Amino acid sequence: MGEGFGESILPAQILLGFWIFNGTIDVGMGMIKAKGIVKAPFKIGALTATCNLGLSLILIPYYGITGVVLGTTIPMILINFPLCLFVILKYTDITLKAFFDHAIKNNLKIYFLAGILAMITQLVYPPPNLFIVLLEMTGVYLLALSVGYRWVLSLGEREEISRIVRACIY
Repeated sequence: MGEGFGESILPAQILLGFWIFNGTIDVGMGMIKAKGIVKAPFKIGALTATCNLGLSLILIPYYGITGVVLGTTIPMILINFPLCLFVILKYTDITLKAFFDHAIKNNLKIYFLAGILAMITQLVYPPPNLFIVLLEMTGVYLLALSVGYRWVLSLGEREEISRIVRACIY
């Protein structure tokens, strides 16, 4: 990432790790809140934030900024994700298997592809600065989404996305 950013690589990688979990529950939690169920998400958020702050303060003396990142990531994965998943399943009457099949399994394929493409990109052309990192990751993200759109989504899902895009354009 260029001079001055070398120490930020490990914290960034750790912090990005929780998005694998967060990305699969964000939409579901939005649906829960849209249904007017806000007490459970608030309690989960408060518990996660409290654990985040406490763990971050404990880990800072040992790991510096990486301690703050661990203090953020660990509660997001071990507290926020499972509790939010429980709330989603409870209030939507979706089974865990159905949730996994529709919300997680296909996302994992796209995340894996994006991770592989990002590693290949960094090996082929190590980015000299933050701007190039952003360009490379934008390209990786767009390519992973394009591949996911074509080979991961069903025909019905692709048609629905096309209808939404057309509606936004016209």
